[in-house]
Amino acid sequence: MKLLIVDDQKTVVSGLQNKVQWDLIGIDQVFGCYSVAEARTVLASHDIDVMLCDIEMPLENGLTLLRWVRESDMPTRCILLTSHADFAYAQKSVSLGAFDYIVQPAPYADISGAVERAIKDIEQERSEQFRSTYGQVVQWQRSNEASQALHRYLDNGEYIGELMPYGRQGRLPNNDQPFYLIQLQILRFSSYEQWSDELLTVMLDNAVNEVFASFGQSAVIVMVREGCFALLLWSGIEPLSVESVAHQLSFLYNVCRQNLNCTVALYQRGPIMLPQLYATWTQLQGAQERESSRTGVIVSQQDRDSKRYVFVTPELEHWDELLRDQPAKLEQQAGELMAMLKTRGELSKERLSQIYEDFLQVVHRGTGQGDAFWRSVLVDLPSYEIYRAGMRSAEQFIQLVHMVVGQLDKQTPTLEEQDIVERIKAYIDEHMDREIHRSDLAAHVFLHPDYLNRLFKKKTGYTLKDFVIRYKIEHANMMLKMTRLPVNIIAAKVGYSNFSHFSYTFKKIVGLSPMETRQANASKEESP
Repeated sequence: MKLLIVDDQKTVVSGLQNKVQWDLIGIDQVFGCYSVAEARTVLASHDIDVMLCDIEMPLENGLTLLRWVRESDMPTRCILLTSHADFAYAQKSVSLGAFDYIVQPAPYADISGAVERAIKDIEQERSEQFRSTYGQVVQWQRSNEASQALHRYLDNGEYIGELMPYGRQGRLPNNDQPFYLIQLQILRFSSYEQWSDELLTVMLDNAVNEVFASFGQSAVIVMVREGCFALLLWSGIEPLSVESVAHQLSFLYNVCRQNLNCTVALYQRGPIMLPQLYATWTQLQGAQERESSRTGVIVSQQDRDSKRYVFVTPELEHWDELLRDQPAKLEQQAGELMAMLKTRGELSKERLSQIYEDFLQVVHRGTGQGDAFWRSVLVDLPSYEIYRAGMRSAEQFIQLVHMVVGQLDKQTPTLEEQDIVERIKAYIDEHMDREIHRSDLAAHVFLHPDYLNRLFKKKTGYTLKDFVIRYKIEHANMMLKMTRLPVNIIAAKVGYSNFSHFSYTFKKIVGLSPMETRQANASKEESP
């Protein structure tokens, strides 16, 4: 635990530092400051657990500092010291969330006692956070009988009838409903911290539902053995194409890499029916053993070739050639097509959905990169929002086309420079939980730091330092929205050891503090 003592009188600070045996109550580091400005610097650079602060100081007083601590979302317990028993001071300190209020002079034993109570309060809060996190795991396990039944069936292939009631309830595919079966294999973790099996299952369940629910699709995921998960995906609205499932799995791949710090392989088969489930699962395990070194989304060629794609919208049938040779013209034709259909009153929800599916096939054919192209596009929450909103309106479809064309523009003229940017992104992903220096990145791509900085400014509009900061904050923002992890854990996962510095940086970039972001997202989920 770290203690900060703030008082403009050096004798007071020195006395509290040296005449109290702080180590006996769990304090292992004590900082002393003589002004509010100096205290802000210490708070911004160290995770201070408890602060003892005098109220009456020149220039800025202790109440000003307490207000700043609260506005910065710091969890620091603040104990205020004052030589005046002023009710107004006490009232204000309570309104600002002070942990305690001590009138000076006071015995050192009283002050150390207040600090000890603050430490116990911190320990209790951390214990409750831990129990809450694992309580979610227990609650999820108890409420997920469908997953348990699926696990038993995949384990031995017996008692398929046990799955039928859950199919009728919509918690698993029913007997006459086609679905996709995906084997998600954890290959490695990119940091020293690994998830427990139970917590990893809950986090994957959250991510899976976030990725697929917005399309009106249902999904269930279950751990079959350590590091190996079975994912079932189906839709009650309209059939899913092999390509659209692969694209969504590409985003799930990025979520696993960026938020859970793990690299995965996703083996996709389907559509299949329930009687084929066990045999297909056995085949997938064989495919994983044959191709154990591969990462990303692996789709059976048999499934890709089982049905030649037929374009519903004839105008799109040759767009793959435009995408390769004249992407700007494709974007123009997309705008003209939307305008024409609007004018004719033919742009129904169903028609736009068909055009959306056709365009995904255009991208698959035109880029020649398969699912790797979508992995390069769907790297963050905003890009995924554009992707999944493309079927909702003409304007959002055009935005999707623009994003695809923009990605091709980045790749085509200066592939070498873009490759450097992607390598830097991959390095940040692999070292997300560490402090990353410009020299580290330059050494990784064998370039001079100044040259690399200029290249990044040209390609991204940000200096290398700003890019790293924004890239990490984007991932933190995604974790806040897609997981239930405590904010301080998220801060650590993106390399911030100082919570207050993380909170300040996050608010500067996102516009809301981490807690405000989580509360706003929770409000959206609760609204009908």
